Amino acid sequence: ADIIKLGYVSRVGPRDNINHVILATQVCKPKDFAGSINLSMDHCWGIVRALVELFMKQEDGKFLLVKDPMKELL
Repeated sequence: ADIIKLGYVSRVGPRDNINHVILATQVCKPKDFAGSINLSMDHCWGIVRALVELFMKQEDGKFLLVKDPMKELL
């Protein structure tokens, strides 16, 4: 891939789990992104491969990765 597109999303209100707002979007090169989070390219693509393999086991559909704001893990 030549670019990665990131989107930053937040709830409209703290108690509203249905409505969200897009805070910002960002486009960057995979090499720059990996460097900014201190990952080697091999490690970065290993994570992508693991995610793709996980999704390939699922039925066809759209998938969204969501990070719990209270946890460090995705």
